[in-house]
Amino acid sequence: MPKIAFGQHFFRIEGDITVKEKSELQSQLTIGKFYYDKNIGKLVYNITFPEKQVLVSKDTVLYHFIADTLNSRTRSFDMTKFSIFNLCLENQLNNYGMENTFYKIDNVEKDGDLVISAWVPGKSHEKYFGKVLISTKNNRLFGIIFMNPEGKIVGKQFFEDYTVVDGLAFPKRMIKFTYTGDKQTSQITTFDHLKLNNLNEKNYYDYPVPAH
Repeated sequence: MPKIAFGQHFFRIEGDITVKEKSELQSQLTIGKFYYDKNIGKLVYNITFPEKQVLVSKDTVLYHFIADTLNSRTRSFDMTKFSIFNLCLENQLNNYGMENTFYKIDNVEKDGDLVISAWVPGKSHEKYFGKVLISTKNNRLFGIIFMNPEGKIVGKQFFEDYTVVDGLAFPKRMIKFTYTGDKQTSQITTFDHLKLNNLNEKNYYDYPVPAH
């Protein structure tokens, strides 16, 4: 049976989001909704807890609004391109979009029911970036391990509890660990009430931001 790439039919995704962050010093809970339209190129978070605010990522700028008023505008990496939302809509989640980066695949091996691929940066980037290991299970992204140039693990991510919405597979739970020295920070993100190609909510999908 031919494989059907459903991702090409979808351009919008939205849903509820809950983020639980924990470090040695504190823990924090964030609740809200997210909106992403790959044609508009804006990733919008409408946060309702612990305080009402809106975060908009567009290109390399992160906008922070409180009560519809711009509170801050900061330079950032492009959060949209490698967001889980864009990767799913583009049908690139399985390899985390690595095919479109300066990384190249080094080798692939099987470990039980996991298929693990190793990706290495190109020569001009290996001084600053390390190897990335990506595992898939049942042809779905399962985990990622990020290393620094010295081969030390600096981050891990796991993708669980997949649901299928109109033919699109999406993980409802994402677990992230970040390591800085001997300190660990964890982040558990859950998604719910997912919708695809909703033609309403234009005020969020194309949330107005000031000119650069």
